[in-house]
Parts: sequence; structure tokens; C-alpha cells
Amino acid sequence: RRLAQQPITGDTAEERVGNLFRTITRGMCRKPNLAKALIKALTSGEADLTEKVAGYHTRLKEVIARTLCSADGSVAPTELELEVAFTLQQIWFAAIVGWMGGLHNQNVIVDRVTMAAEWMLRGIKAPSDSRIAVRYVPTPTRSRIAVPSSVNRVVRIDRATREQLVQGPSKPQLAANP
Repeated sequence: RRLAQQPITGDTAEERVGNLFRTITRGMCRKPNLAKALIKALTSGEADLTEKVAGYHTRLKEVIARTLCSADGSVAPTELELEVAFTLQQIWFAAIVGWMGGLHNQNVIVDRVTMAAEWMLRGIKAPSDSRIAVRYVPTPTRSRIAVPSSVNRVVRIDRATREQLVQGPSKPQLAANP
């Protein structure tokens, strides 16, 4: 409830989402035994809790989506932003479960969610006419490839894929009539 009422700081959507998840994660991890009990309850699958868990996830998704849109949460999210929020929530929840099992600390949780947010938001912001350059690199190399500024991404392919691209789509062979 407090998250819905207080603005999250950050100049960009990525910064705001990182700060939001940092706040949520610190709040959860501040009382580890309570957090672990809550996570166990959320993952229990008990019918009595299903409605409450669904409500919790819906409210959190809305807070995340509004944080993506604006610092004060005043801008209504689009369906795409709600889907990004849902996915980020799932990534965060998986990371929290990992924390509960002792796999990593709070900083790793926030880093993973922030990284995922950056990747997803970069994809959302990419123009629909984004250009991709396909380069064939004959031997494994770590050297950088010079790419024109008009190209957004370089995809490396193997020799077989290159041959298919050069030859074009294969034409089906027709069986000879007896």
C-alpha cells in the first residue's frame, strides 16, 4: 500500500523499476523469517489463499507498470507495459525464492530484475524498422566487428545458416510421374 502512495525516484523507467524492486526487496528481506513464511504461503497452492495471492500479484503488477510509466504513477499503463510488469514480477519472485534458499543476496535479486527491465524496455523502445546485420564469422573470434551506425544489432551465424541464406529458400522436389 505504501508503494502505491509514495513516488519512486529515477529519471528513466529502468532507474525507477530498479529503485522500486530495491525497495520491495529490502522490505521483504528486512524480516527474513516473515519473508520466508510469506513466500511459502504464496507458493503453497492452498485454495484458501488463491484469491489473496492473485490479488497481491495484481496489485504489485499495477504498481510496477505505473512505475514504468511515470515517477508518480499518474500515467495509466498500456497492455504491453502491464505484460512487462507481470514478467518482471515473475523474475523478481523467482529471485526471491532463490534468496530464500540461500542462493544469492538482495543485491543479486535487484540486479537481475533491473537487467531484465533494461532488456525488455530496450525492445519496447526499438523502432519497428530496426535493422539487423547478419555477419558470418568463419572462425570463433573475440574481435569486434565494425557495424554501420544504422544497424541496431549484429547476429552471428554458422556456415550452414549462411549457405541457406545465400541460396534462398529451398524449393520442394517434385516426384517424377511414373
